[in-house]
Amino acid sequence: MHAAEILSVLDPGATLPCEHRRFWIYLTCYQALRATGHPRASEVLSTAHERLLQEAETISDEALRHSFLENVVENRELVRAWEAAQAGVSPGDAWA
Repeated sequence: MHAAEILSVLDPGATLPCEHRRFWIYLTCYQALRATGHPRASEVLSTAHERLLQEAETISDEALRHSFLENVVENRELVRAWEAAQAGVSPGDAWA
């Protein structure tokens, strides 16, 4: 599966040529896995959310941290997808 190959390069410490797109890659893989009913979808989402929050914690300025989580589309969508999963709601419903 292509998503599994892509996710293998997202391991902690891995350097991507497009590091600034790391969370977009996570989001895209999660969406693909979820759409196909793959059992690893929730694991990918949880990992992405955890790493996103870890990165956000390194931003000391509260306004910048908020901007990082809310104004970067893929970051915002990851948070929404995670919140929807925690609430047992379809992400499509949560994004409406």
